[in-house]
Amino acid sequence: MPPYGAPRYAQIFTVFGISGWCWVLAIFGFGMKHLTRNTPFLQRANEAVLPFYVLHQSVLIVVGYFVVQWDIPAGLKWLIIAPLSFAIIIGLIEIIRRVNVLRFLFGMKPLRQSDRPAAVAVPAPQASR
Repeated sequence: MPPYGAPRYAQIFTVFGISGWCWVLAIFGFGMKHLTRNTPFLQRANEAVLPFYVLHQSVLIVVGYFVVQWDIPAGLKWLIIAPLSFAIIIGLIEIIRRVNVLRFLFGMKPLRQSDRPAAVAVPAPQASR
């Protein structure tokens, strides 16, 4: 390895940097070409991106504040904090999804009446002739 600041050092790391960017662009290009399906899961996940981003740090800090005080190994603390925080965030997102005021506050489009789950219609009994 050439010494820091030598021209050969700059050449090597320039090639490394260009190579890294080429790999990133290749991965993005592959994704744009082959990952074009539109599924209900992707639609729901896409809608939840902003609320997840807004909520994740606050929930992680609150859950972590209590869990890190426990006298258990660090790996076990992580195994408690990560899934518990994820479950709480998903639960909060489901609440946000159903309330139009919260949807507005989290940058989501309001639900139209046709988007809401319909109540199950019970057929009326028919009079016999």
